[in-house]
Amino acid sequence: MGGGGKCLPNSSLPDTATHPESLLKPSPNAIGCSDYTVAEQSDDSKAESFSFSQSASEEERESKVFMALMESYCGSRAQSRRALDDEKLAILRHKPGDWIENVAGFAVENYDIPEITTLLLIGPQGSGKSSLVNRITRVFDENSSGLDRAQVSYTRTGEGTCFLQEYPIPRNSGTLCVYDTRSLSLVPSENFHLLMRWMTNGVIHGEMTFHISDDAIKKNKMKIKAKNLHGYFCKKRTVNFVILVVNGVSILESMESKETQYIDMIVQTFNSPYVAFRDNKPAVVITHGDKLSFHDRAFVRAKLGELLGIPPCMQIFDIPDNTDYVTEASIVDLLRFCIENSDRNLPPKRTFWIEAQKSLKKICSIMQQQNPFEVLILFVSCFVSIYALLRIIVLQME
Repeated sequence: MGGGGKCLPNSSLPDTATHPESLLKPSPNAIGCSDYTVAEQSDDSKAESFSFSQSASEEERESKVFMALMESYCGSRAQSRRALDDEKLAILRHKPGDWIENVAGFAVENYDIPEITTLLLIGPQGSGKSSLVNRITRVFDENSSGLDRAQVSYTRTGEGTCFLQEYPIPRNSGTLCVYDTRSLSLVPSENFHLLMRWMTNGVIHGEMTFHISDDAIKKNKMKIKAKNLHGYFCKKRTVNFVILVVNGVSILESMESKETQYIDMIVQTFNSPYVAFRDNKPAVVITHGDKLSFHDRAFVRAKLGELLGIPPCMQIFDIPDNTDYVTEASIVDLLRFCIENSDRNLPPKRTFWIEAQKSLKKICSIMQQQNPFEVLILFVSCFVSIYALLRIIVLQME
C-alpha cells in the first residue's frame, strides 16, 4: 500500500524518542525464554515465562508492522508507473459485478447487481471527506487541473456538508460514485440513527441531513438552502461499501492528551453493524498527514489498526493533501479495495425468484417431454408460492 509521501533522507530512521512504545523490540533472552525445559520450572515461573515470551512476540510483531509502514512512505516498494496506470485502467473499466467470485454454486445472474457501485464517505467534522473527493477526482479525471468539485470548509466553524452529494468517479461515470455526507455527531445515538437510515433506506443526491440535536435555527437555514430542490427527484442508491475518514492530527492529539472522545467516536462508528458487510468492515482513510512527520503518520496508522482490529498496511490508507506518486498509489489501492469488497458482498436475488426461474426451466423441460399432468402440478405449486408471497407482503404493510 502507498504511504502518502516521498521519503526524506532521514525519514527511514524513525525517532524512537517520540513514541518509544511503537518500536519496542524483544531482547534475545526474551525471545528464547520459551526454549527452557518445562520440567526445570515451577508453575509460577512457567506462567511468567510464557507471559514474557508472549509479550516479546507481540512487541516484535508491532515493530515489524511499524517498520513496514515506514518503508511504504519511502516508496521503496512502490509499483512502477505502468503498473499503477494498469490498476487505474482496471478500475475505470470495471462495471458492477465484474469482480464477483463464483462461490456456493451461485452464478453472476443470481446476484442483485446495482446499476452503479456506491461508496459512502463517513467521518467526524474536519476529517477531510470533501477534500478526499477532490483528491480522488484529480487522480482519475483526464483534466486534473480543473476546479475542485466538493466544497471544502477551511475552518472548524464552517457548517460543512449538509446535503448528501453524489460524485461519479470519474466525472460523468455511470459505474462508480462516492457520496459525501454530513459530519458525524459527537453524540453516538445520533450517529446510530443516521447510519441506520443511510444503510437500510439508501442515499439520495441532494437529501437534507438533520441531526437530532440541530436547533430550529439550523434546520430553518438548511430548508432555505434547499428551496431550489422542491420537486427535484433523484435515484436512490444502495450503499455497497463504506469508507471511514479520520483526521490523523486529531487522532494523534487525542492519544497524546488522553482525551478519548474523538477516538471513542471513531471506534464506535467503525464497529457499528450497519457499516459492515458480513465480516467485512469499512476501509479507513487517514487525512492531514501532510501536517505530520512520517514517524507520526506511521505511529497513528499502527495504533489505529490496533484499536480497530484491522491490518494497518492493508485496510488503513494514508492519503494526505499531496499530489505525489505514493499518494496517488494509495488512492488507487483504496478504490480497488472498496470495489473488490463491494462485488464480494453483493446480495443474492430473492430466493423466491431464483426458485421461480428453476421452476420455469423445469416446466420447459417437462413440456418438451410432453407430460401434461406434471406440468399442471408445477403450475399449481407456482401459484401457491406466489399467493404465499403476496400474503407476506400484505401482512408486512399492515
